[in-house]
Amino acid sequence: MAEEEAARVNDIISTLIVMSRGNFVIDAGRELFELTEAIKDTGKKGKLVITLEVTPSGLRKGVVNQCEIRPDVTIQKPKPDQGKSIFFITDDNHLVREDPAQMEMELETERETNGHR
Repeated sequence: MAEEEAARVNDIISTLIVMSRGNFVIDAGRELFELTEAIKDTGKKGKLVITLEVTPSGLRKGVVNQCEIRPDVTIQKPKPDQGKSIFFITDDNHLVREDPAQMEMELETERETNGHR
């Protein structure tokens, strides 16, 4: 890694560490922990996004010399599978579990067929 590039990497790390009195990296670490826990539980991928909103806030001799940085960290945790259910759609667009087009059959239980009614 070139010296200039290393300085840039070091600059962003040191900037993140001091944001919000150090609370931002603590919060980001908590979010990362929560995300990795969800990934471990589901076996699916997730996402952690760090956003830095940078707004110019000061001028010196017509040149921006100050900025405000608003950090944010969000995660998109994988969701566990909920399974699926099959429904039939009636003519009036309601969902039902039994096929309305299928004829109903009268079934006897084993107890009824053995004379135990």
